[in-house]
Formats: sequence, structure tokens, C-alpha cells
Amino acid sequence: MDRIWKNRPTAPKSRVFIREEKYSGLNFKKKIARTKTILKKKKIKNFFLSSTDSISWLLNIRSNEVPYTPIVLSFLILSMNQKSLLFLNNHKDYKIKKYLKDYVDLLNIKDLKNSLTNFSISSSKIAIDPSKTPYFVESFLKNIGIKIIYEKDPCTTLKAQKNNVEIKGAKNAHIRDGVSIVKFLFWLEKGIEKNKYITEKTASAKLYQFRRKNKLFQGLSFETIPGYGSNGSIIHYRVTKKSNKVLKKNNLFLFDSGGQYLDGTTDITRTIAIGNPTDEQIFFFTKVLKGHIALSKAIFEKKTKGKKLDKIARRYLLEKKKDYPHGTGHGVGSFLSVHEGPQSISKTSETLFENGMIVSNEPGF
Repeated sequence: MDRIWKNRPTAPKSRVFIREEKYSGLNFKKKIARTKTILKKKKIKNFFLSSTDSISWLLNIRSNEVPYTPIVLSFLILSMNQKSLLFLNNHKDYKIKKYLKDYVDLLNIKDLKNSLTNFSISSSKIAIDPSKTPYFVESFLKNIGIKIIYEKDPCTTLKAQKNNVEIKGAKNAHIRDGVSIVKFLFWLEKGIEKNKYITEKTASAKLYQFRRKNKLFQGLSFETIPGYGSNGSIIHYRVTKKSNKVLKKNNLFLFDSGGQYLDGTTDITRTIAIGNPTDEQIFFFTKVLKGHIALSKAIFEKKTKGKKLDKIARRYLLEKKKDYPHGTGHGVGSFLSVHEGPQSISKTSETLFENGMIVSNEPGF
């Protein structure tokens, strides 16, 4: 990758900050202890973590290195018998060093090869998650004679099962975010009534203005998707100067948006009628809405698979031999990635749902 990536941007050295326990619900020491309990049962003494959201969750650290997702670009060697090693772009951050002292040493991410070579002297085995580890790391570990154990990232499920503080934070974040949506809908309705010139881009910008005034707001959780008319039917549509439509009466407007807050991450999709919708639009909107309500009201046992829940959301469309070519729901992080695994709701989802998992509910047509 490095050989062919021309004009590669320099690695960002943005501030790494600590997510306080009043938002995370659990300090990093307890999270490490829980993770090590899992590793101990599997007789794993060292685990190389490559998943940045896992590392950020485990250590309760965040940054603004990546747009929309407050992960810290990093690698972590989690060790049972010695100090763990955290590799960062900005490894000289005194505040983070002090915060992690006695548990984790900070190293420059550029020194990864040398550090792994030195690590191999004291340890002959290390576990990695093959679905998340870069090929370079796996290959290098093999070349320096370290035996690799293939195992799932132990943080993935722990991270997905939100504690009571995280659940409360998610609810509060959605309430504040929901107020922004209501203000936006009111602004849009009045603007359309007065025949104001509103485009997908200006609507998106206005929604951001409402959101940014919210308490604990840290930024958007993804680039807002404002699809008017035919653009609303494009999955993960991205507005451009060329595609930017003017919002006029007598068509549908879909907007998919979300925010990052210190206490939670939001993802809200709404489809509204501007002017008078057609009978066909009303008919299928109702089918989608019935599926959405049915899924939100569904009561199910632990260990229920995501694909079983998916059928509930599609039922009313399938009765009319209609469907949608995407999943119904995805996991959502806690001031982390707006798309979080392993939980999901789709035709192929093998997710076994556990207490505390947060998942979106977004059928469509």
C-alpha cells in the first residue's frame, strides 16, 4: 500500500483526550481486567490489538484524528505478565502517559517494527484477530519468529454490551439530537411555505447549525445524507455540486444524519413529504413504517439472531412482493463509530443479541 499511495497525507498529530468515567461508566483498569479474564481462560498471554475502536474503548481515550469517528489511531500489545505497549502518532503526550502509568507504556507508532523485534526476545507467542490485523503486522511477526495464535478481538463483544451509564448517555444524546431534528423540521416547513430557495446542501448545513448548539456535541457522526426526490432512493447518497437538488413541493425528502456527543453517538433517518405525496408514496411509506414499528416493539429472547429480527421489518413489504437491498440495522458505538459490530439486523446476520447492545432500526423502500 505504501508503495502505490501517492501524495499520502501526513499522519495527524491531533490531541488524544480522556473520556471521563461519568460518560464511559467504567474506568480503563476495570476494562483491562475484564479483557484479561477472557484471555486467561483461553491461555493467551499477549494479544496484538489492531482495531482502533477497541483500543479507544478499552483505554477510554478519544481523538479527532479521523473525521466523524473519534478513534485514536493506534496499536496495542495487551500483555498479561508485563506492561502493555500502546503505539501512537503523538506518543509524548504527558497527560496520557500519566493517565496510563503502571499499566501501559507509550511508544511511537513509527517504532513498531523495532518494538516488535524487542518484544520477540521476551515472548514467543502472540494472538491476533485475523479479520482486523494488517497483513504487514502478521507477516512481520512471522518473520521474526513469533508464533501466532488466531483469536477474535476480545474487546468486540465487551464493547458492544453497553453498561447502564452508556445506555443512559445514548438516550440523553438522542433526546438532545431529537430536539435539533424537530427544530430543523419546523425551519424547513416554514421555509417551504414561504417558497425559500432550499437545497440539499443548505438543508444539511442548517441541520448542522442546530446540532452544534447542543450540550456535549463534538461533531457529526457521519456526513449528512440529504436526498430529495430520486436522490433519496440512492443508498448512502452523497450530495455534490452536480447532484444538489432544490427542495420543492410534491416529493419526498430523506435525511440521514447523526451526531457525536461525549455521552453517546446518534444516527437518525427520517423521510418527510414536502407538499402532497402520491398515493403510491403514501402506500409504501406506510408499509415501511409498519415494519419499523413492528421491529421496535418486538420482544425476543437472548441469543436471538439478527436475521430473525430482520424478517419482522420486511414483512409488510414482502406481502406486496417488495423488498430493499440493504440491511435493516447496525450496531452503534458509545461516542465511537456510528457503525459498530458484531450486532446487526440483516438477512444474513448471525448476531446473537445480548443485553446492552444498541442497534439501529432503519428499513426502507
